[in-house]
Amino acid sequence: MKTEPESKTSDEAHSIRSEMVGTVARALLALVPLLAAIVCFVLFGLPHIPGFRINNDIVFYGVVVDEEGKPLSHAEVTGIVTLTSGVFNDKQTSTSHFVRTDKEGKFTLSGLYGDRLRVLIEKDGYDGAPAATLVSYSEMDSNRHVPDASKPVVIRLKKAPEPPPLSLPDEVQNPQEFESM
Repeated sequence: MKTEPESKTSDEAHSIRSEMVGTVARALLALVPLLAAIVCFVLFGLPHIPGFRINNDIVFYGVVVDEEGKPLSHAEVTGIVTLTSGVFNDKQTSTSHFVRTDKEGKFTLSGLYGDRLRVLIEKDGYDGAPAATLVSYSEMDSNRHVPDASKPVVIRLKKAPEPPPLSLPDEVQNPQEFESM
């Protein structure tokens, strides 16, 4: 037969267990957003967590030279930054930034945010820079560009070929004869 004190102790233990289960359940529910973020990170990578976007700081140090390695001043540099976003990397936005090289052919692109940078160079009398000036800043890319001001990326431009001399047809070379025809 049960005595009165044993019954009361059993009820207290049941109450304590119920409180503990409730506390654990509330703690687990509070962790659901964190667990969802971890699952997104494992499955898709950190930049793809919905509502979360990483802005990779882009800094690019470059120097523009001619075929002989001489610096080209006042070359026009266009930096086209691409930012990829969306759960399935399905959204891309691009912005352009312009600078000119200094007297030593050096330039810096900074204050930019994105995943990739394409650098285009224009200088009168020279062919444009090769397409190899596409660099990645994505944290997920093992070939991520790491800028170093003491080691700027050298971009070599080739002299543009001389255009052939302009030759006019005979009738245009002698306009008097052309007018009388």
